[in-house]
Amino acid sequence: MNLIAENQGSSPFISPVAVEAWDTWFRWRENGTLHDDTVDATWRRVASALASVEPEAERAAFEIRLLDAFASWRLLLDERLLATAGTSKESWPDNDLAAVLNIVGFVRGYGTPAAKVDLAAVKDCAELTTQALDNATLLGTRTKRQPKKLRIGIIGFAEALALLGLDYNSVEACRQAQSLAQSLAEGCLRASIALAEIRGATMCCDEAWIERARLRGLPDDLIERAGRHGLRHASLTSINPQPKLARFANDTSDAVLPLTASDALLAYRGSWPSVPAVAAVSAQLAIRGAMQPWIDEPISGPVRTLSKPTPASHLEWYARSMTLGLGALSWTF
Repeated sequence: MNLIAENQGSSPFISPVAVEAWDTWFRWRENGTLHDDTVDATWRRVASALASVEPEAERAAFEIRLLDAFASWRLLLDERLLATAGTSKESWPDNDLAAVLNIVGFVRGYGTPAAKVDLAAVKDCAELTTQALDNATLLGTRTKRQPKKLRIGIIGFAEALALLGLDYNSVEACRQAQSLAQSLAEGCLRASIALAEIRGATMCCDEAWIERARLRGLPDDLIERAGRHGLRHASLTSINPQPKLARFANDTSDAVLPLTASDALLAYRGSWPSVPAVAAVSAQLAIRGAMQPWIDEPISGPVRTLSKPTPASHLEWYARSMTLGLGALSWTF
C-alpha cells in the first residue's frame, strides 16, 4: 500500500517514517474494518471526542481550534488519545497524560532576515493543549493518583533553530530556548487558572508559590488571578522524550535534541543550513538550563554525543546537570 499517495490532499506527510508511525500506532482499525481512511479522519475523531466535554454552545469552536492545531502539526496529543479517542475502545487514565507542541509549526518568515518564532501563538497553543488534556481527564478512566498531573512539552526545537538560521551551539539559541519555555509556561498557567475558575481548583496559590512565580517572570495579572482562583493543575510543563509523537510529526527531532548531519529527516526537509556532526554537550546542557526555570519537572532525556563519554567526562557533565537542576543524564550516539 502506498500510504503517502493514500493521504495526498490531507494533512501533509513529509516523511514515510511518519506515515508508518500513524498507520502502526494511531490509525483506527477494528474487527477488520479500517475507520481512519486518512490522517484527517484521525484528527477529526480525536478532536470530536475531546470537544464533547465543552458546553454545547462552545463545542464546535473548540473542535475547530483543535483540528487546526493538529492538521498544521503544531500539536500532538498523548499516544493513548491519538490511538483510542473517539473509538469504541477509548482507553486512557485520568492522570499523567502528555502532549507536545511542535516548534517547527510556529516559525514565521523562515529563510528571511525577519524569521522568528511566533511566541503569542505558542502561548495560545499551550492554553489549548492544557484545556484539551483537562477534557481528556474528565473522559478518562479513574485512577487513585492525586493530584492529577499533565505533561506538556515540545518537539522540533532543533529544526526551528535551523529555520531561524541559528547555530545550536550559540548564545542566541539559548535565548530562543528561554523565550519558548517562558511562553509555554505562561500559556499553560493561563489555562490552568481559567479552568480552575470554571471547573474548580485543585491547588491554592500561597505566598511561596506567588514568590516563585514572580521570580520566573510570569505576568503580574496571571499571578494575581492565580492567588484569587487557584490552579486546576499544579504541574503542567515537562520537556522529556516523546519518541512516538516525534516520529509521527514528520520524524522531527525529539524534545530539545540537536540535529546531526546524518539525520534521515534532512532528506525530506529540503536545504538546511550546514549542521555539525553533533552539538557540543555544553551547548545541549546550556539550552536545557536556560529552559529549566519555567519547566515544572526536571528536564531529562539523552544528550547526543559522537561516542560514549569517558568516566571523567561523565562526572563533569553530571555535576553540571545537577547544578542546572536538570533531570537524569544519559547518552545517545
